[in-house]
Amino acid sequence: MKSLKATLVATYIVLIILLLLTFLKCEGQKPQKTVDTPVIKETFKADVVMCIDWTSSMSGLLNTIKENAVSFYPDMKEKCLSYGKEITSMRIRVIGFGDLSDALPYELSPFFNMPDQEDEYRSFVSRMALTDGGDWEEIGYDALGLAMSSDWMSGEDVHQ
Repeated sequence: MKSLKATLVATYIVLIILLLLTFLKCEGQKPQKTVDTPVIKETFKADVVMCIDWTSSMSGLLNTIKENAVSFYPDMKEKCLSYGKEITSMRIRVIGFGDLSDALPYELSPFFNMPDQEDEYRSFVSRMALTDGGDWEEIGYDALGLAMSSDWMSGEDVHQ
């Protein structure tokens, strides 16, 4: 069970790194070193889906994960601006998941349009609570499947 948890945590870390590298398309670029308003070289829209494990094994991390989820949009917007890229529209969806044996093994949010629906997004994330967990398998792969089959925006200037 511990190796499954370690694998899931490693998978989350790899997915976040890949998301950021793909999302920003900034490999090899250096941030602008100006105090003035950055020169915008590119604008784009983004869809993001976060899969969050809410089993009791995450008790030491869940609050930190929730805080990072809530600050994701402003942090990403600021980071992109430092590279001359502006997010003109971002939608964020959250899929909270637990164990297969849970009465509610997962919960899906709708896509929240940022920053217009930031309060609703914050409310959804804050309601996520630990489940008992146990020795049952988490449905992480199911959550990833649900994430991949989301109703994504389309267009040349959209990144998922």
